[in-house]
Amino acid sequence: MSNVMMTAVFNLDVTPAALKLVLLSIADRANEDGTCWCGKRDITKRTSLDARTVDRAVSALRQKGLLTVEVGTGLHGTNTYKVHPRQDAPPAPRPPASCTIPPGTLPSTPRHPDALTPAPRP
Repeated sequence: MSNVMMTAVFNLDVTPAALKLVLLSIADRANEDGTCWCGKRDITKRTSLDARTVDRAVSALRQKGLLTVEVGTGLHGTNTYKVHPRQDAPPAPRPPASCTIPPGTLPSTPRHPDALTPAPRP
């Protein structure tokens, strides 16, 4: 699941709602690059839309440049979808690639008040 893709899709102004719902379903299964391998049956089940509506939504999203589809290139012949959120959508915050915190700079984790053993004193 890619929170980056989900946030980008949520911030898009896409209508009708079926288009956004299909794009959200794909983005929810996408990796950080926006690539998703899923079948149409999975999308229809997750969105509660019928197959023809999903087909029309995917076609409209492709025309808008928000989605590309490679038919049958995924595992077991599933489609490969690539979400392309618009550049004008605000980017989602990304965590730093690596975060090093010097030892001893963070306080120890406080224990729950109901813990059976008392917390050690500093």
